[in-house]
Amino acid sequence: MILKLFAIGCMIAMLGNYSGQAQGVTVLDAEFVETDAITPAKIEHGSEQIFIEGNLEQDYNYLTYEFETESRIVTARSYLAEIEVVSIYGPFSKDEPRTPLYDELIDDRIIDYFSRRYYVINRFGPDGYVVISE
Repeated sequence: MILKLFAIGCMIAMLGNYSGQAQGVTVLDAEFVETDAITPAKIEHGSEQIFIEGNLEQDYNYLTYEFETESRIVTARSYLAEIEVVSIYGPFSKDEPRTPLYDELIDDRIIDYFSRRYYVINRFGPDGYVVISE
């Protein structure tokens, strides 16, 4: 899948912003978006293993994101075993960073950032995980 997307991206890059026929392939107005309105303040690659009586029982390999807006902190995690999914936590007030503000919407810039990188975006709330974009 990634190789296929890379090949399509290379083809579009060679054609630039082009509309029409190219060697039998129809290319619609294509445009590359290379910048984000917001980027994470921090990205960490974590790894945790749980051993019981010397046997590996659970192995977690994940990316953790932290975003800071003008007044909020938003975190997210994606497990590399399910790299197409990211789960967002928060937002949190900068004054009380451990108290989630479930009634507030996630900043659209953060949703856009993840939409460019993941197929499924979840949000963790008081009732568990909810898909907010697929």
